[in-house]
Amino acid sequence: MCESEVHFVTRRGRSNMVQLRNVVCKTQFKCHIDLKHLANVSRDVYFDPTRQNSLMWKHKQIGGYCMVSNNGKLMCNGGTNSIAKAKKRVRRYARLIQKAGYPVHMDTIRVITMSAIHTLTKPLDLIQITKILYGQYEPEIFPAAMFKQGGIHFNCFRSGKVVMTGIKRTAQIRNTIIPCIIELQIL
Repeated sequence: MCESEVHFVTRRGRSNMVQLRNVVCKTQFKCHIDLKHLANVSRDVYFDPTRQNSLMWKHKQIGGYCMVSNNGKLMCNGGTNSIAKAKKRVRRYARLIQKAGYPVHMDTIRVITMSAIHTLTKPLDLIQITKILYGQYEPEIFPAAMFKQGGIHFNCFRSGKVVMTGIKRTAQIRNTIIPCIIELQIL
């Protein structure tokens, strides 16, 4: 089993999995960064000080997006499907900043939020989901039923696809997400 998938068995004995799709990480450098200098010496960088006080960076080999602030904060997101890969991506961006001449020192890399998906075996009745799980469904605005449990937002589509956002810890997958998915499978 890989880190990006959490397998579980339903009541009928079927094996299912929840797949991580995006992991957002954050770290703090113990130095001040001159964003104008970093933008001049780096590739694939977007920096407009009139619009925002941070530098947007999408390195072609590292992947994902990185946002660097002048006070030394770095936030990295993008299509990472595991926590280890997301933390490695943060360290690679930090190494590039270090090569640009800044004394980078990181204590911790924190996971801010994660997103996951799951596909159910049958189509969903969205109106029934909103009544039972106290959610919202407005088909004119958004084609999914939305509800929140345990601080995690669920978007349930008629096709059976469920998108979960706002996951803070991996324990929430076992404690909150899997029971909700089993309940959706029963409905």
